[in-house]
Amino acid sequence: MSDRSAKENARIASFAQVLARAANWKETAGAVCDEFSSVLKADVAVFRERGGRLELVDATMDPLSWGPIDQAALDWCWEHGVSAGRGTTNIASAEWRVEPLRTSLGTLAVLAFVRSDGRDPIRADRGVLFSTLISQAALAHERLILEDSLRKE
Repeated sequence: MSDRSAKENARIASFAQVLARAANWKETAGAVCDEFSSVLKADVAVFRERGGRLELVDATMDPLSWGPIDQAALDWCWEHGVSAGRGTTNIASAEWRVEPLRTSLGTLAVLAFVRSDGRDPIRADRGVLFSTLISQAALAHERLILEDSLRKE
């Protein structure tokens, strides 16, 4: 158990360093996609709001396989700031699971995950690691938003 905790802590620290080096939305989304794809063994996509609409920033799947129920889960997640889709109680019929990236600034972006075998991409034994990585990704997106607002001033 302690060996696994040490490996997970090292992974979190490494991910935080990668995110700190990412200079823009595309690099940050790419780093998030790579890390979550590796941890979850799933395809991953990152969405952000731009011009009043959610847009895809990066994904491990090209082209993105995205249906109307997945879009409903994405919209729900963005609007309510809670998880939706596969493995949740909100729009559970979606193929993808979507998770908000939230900080004190609100919901900043949305991560989406799908496994090719159709199972929930978040295994119960990886829940703490997943939550910590989500927090790291949210903080990286908060930094991007704050940098964008400083550039506008």
